[in-house]
Amino acid sequence: MRSKAGWSRWAGRMICCCRPGGPTQALIQGPDIKITSGAVIALAMTLNELCTNTTKFGALSVPAGRIEIVWKIDEEKQRLHLTWSEKNGPTVHAPSRQSFGTRLMGSLGQQLKGEVKLAYDATGFEYVLNVPMASLVAPT
Repeated sequence: MRSKAGWSRWAGRMICCCRPGGPTQALIQGPDIKITSGAVIALAMTLNELCTNTTKFGALSVPAGRIEIVWKIDEEKQRLHLTWSEKNGPTVHAPSRQSFGTRLMGSLGQQLKGEVKLAYDATGFEYVLNVPMASLVAPT
């Protein structure tokens, strides 16, 4: 994400993060999107929370763990679908209460007029954001 005059370009690339001699641990993939600085803040805060949690408790807390961050644009509905999924990590259990970070991610999704879904499947955590493109890009 690069900021320039109130907008940023979210560059979609296939990026693989590896430990030396270890397996690929992250796949990040999606199209380039030019987004407003306000949307950058909401997305960056969400990704920071997800990264913190995965390194403490989730897939990236173990050597075999893996995350995938994939986003796509539904051109017909003009919506962004972003999915963060964790695999090969410790067994996942739904929390007994909503933490500050979980509430924060929900409110950031609402700030973007989107929907947030969290899935605590035993085989891996999944975060899904479905947000209108109009909340991310400046009107032309």
